[in-house]
Amino acid sequence: MASLPYLRQTIRPFTTSLPTTLSASSRVAPSAAFSTSSIQRALKESDRNRENLSNEYESHKEENLKEVKSGKAYWKEQLASESEAGVKADRGESSSAGVDDIVRNAKEAALKKQKK
Repeated sequence: MASLPYLRQTIRPFTTSLPTTLSASSRVAPSAAFSTSSIQRALKESDRNRENLSNEYESHKEENLKEVKSGKAYWKEQLASESEAGVKADRGESSSAGVDDIVRNAKEAALKKQKK
């Protein structure tokens, strides 16, 4: 273990080179601990500028409530945010088209384009 005089000798060069007072330009300005943002009126990030969003969401919600009451409810991507839909797709739980369907549709589109 190092002795106290040795530690003082090795640390002193570092402490003597520090300024004793901070100049006005080197002081750190306090910043706010919290931030605020505007209220987003859309579930999806890409839906911000669409018209009649509230009507569309209400119709999806009413349809979903009817399905819940009849016991036929399922997860609807229209009522989820983009991040929720992405997580569901990453887990393979998405009800949307699978990779095979996408590949088949792409091939069909390419064939139609070649025929024209």
